[in-house]
Amino acid sequence: MKTCNFILAFIFIALLASSCDDDTSSSENNTNNTNNLLCAGIGEYCEEPTDCCSERCEQNMCLGSTGLCYDIGENCLASSECCSGRCEASPQGEMVCTDGGCSGVGQECTLANDCCSLFCDNGFCSDEGLCIVAGAECSSDTDCCSNDCTDDICVASTSTCTVAGELCGDSSSCCSGLCETIGEEMRCLDVNSCRSGGELCTSGGDCCSGVCGEDGLCPIVSECQTVGEPCTGFHECCSGVCADPGSGVPVCQFNSGCRPWGEICLEESDCCSGICEPDGDSGIKRCEKALGCMPEGEICFMGMSTNCCPSGAEGGTQLCMETILGVTRCYSPESAAQCFADSEVCTFGDECCSGICIPDELGSLNCSGDCVALGGLCTTNNDCCDGNICSDSLCIPSALECAAFGADCVESADCCSGACSDDGICIGLSD
Repeated sequence: MKTCNFILAFIFIALLASSCDDDTSSSENNTNNTNNLLCAGIGEYCEEPTDCCSERCEQNMCLGSTGLCYDIGENCLASSECCSGRCEASPQGEMVCTDGGCSGVGQECTLANDCCSLFCDNGFCSDEGLCIVAGAECSSDTDCCSNDCTDDICVASTSTCTVAGELCGDSSSCCSGLCETIGEEMRCLDVNSCRSGGELCTSGGDCCSGVCGEDGLCPIVSECQTVGEPCTGFHECCSGVCADPGSGVPVCQFNSGCRPWGEICLEESDCCSGICEPDGDSGIKRCEKALGCMPEGEICFMGMSTNCCPSGAEGGTQLCMETILGVTRCYSPESAAQCFADSEVCTFGDECCSGICIPDELGSLNCSGDCVALGGLCTTNNDCCDGNICSDSLCIPSALECAAFGADCVESADCCSGACSDDGICIGLSD
């Protein structure tokens, strides 16, 4: 099951232990109790899926239903929807989440940027070299970073930005937003799990947007940038969140609860506006603006009448308030007046007194007062207890040298994003 995404608060914690009844219990109840005792609960050790009551075993731990993002094998539209960062067509023709990221040495490849090493040698990733830059001699398309060898010379890609592997002068010229020194040369690198607009692709699963254009490039979205795209400030992102996830490159990230207009969506219920429509002929679906004032949960900016929030006697721009993560969103008159108690219905985490808004079994969002222990499902780092981080919807010990977005901090230098709020939370870039 999937809910609205990349920051704040979806966790399913199932209490699966049941004690056996006495001799007067019905045979049906005894059977159910026996079955429960034969399978492992969420967070318990496992070796294969059948060990778990949830039938989901990853890294020797039983997991529950995925909250923030789609799990491998689940239906998807865009790579940014998947925990793995990759959404592609299955043999049955359905779009499903698959293993993501670049491929390691020895794995099959079609393009140089399929490989973490940026070198595809006869259909397999190799660390014995790098792709050839535009203008240099080549013998095949896969030799070239651009995947275009014409008359034994690598021809530059038609992309409006510089693709991974090519020479660069600074990060702003790269589609990925990262220009680094490799050997004695400066080259564009892509460290994200899905490819940003302008990068080479062979399938929709390569791209954060979920679409690979007929020109073999991930489409560049107009207006605001969707999740996974590189950014330099919050104003560029549909979600209002631009933060370094720990890779060194700030990217747009999902906010909690419903998705604001412009963001990638799968269905109408994903969007704060309740409207999910195709974005021209690109094949991408994005949340559309609602008519009139913005509904509860939308991103808004103080002092702008065009961004008024739920209308009425108690509505208007005064309901556009900053969240703990530094994003201004539309509150309802009720949540603006008083935070919601545990178990009350919510739209995003800041409406809750606890700051945590999680889905029930039917996908309805409700406030929760409990942080998530190691092994529990999460959508943002501040869902997790004791300074742990949220990785692929699972609370794990932090391996980062810096504190991730949403984690606790004392000063800005603690944060990967370089920004620590007055509340002691790592937030995104402010401009």
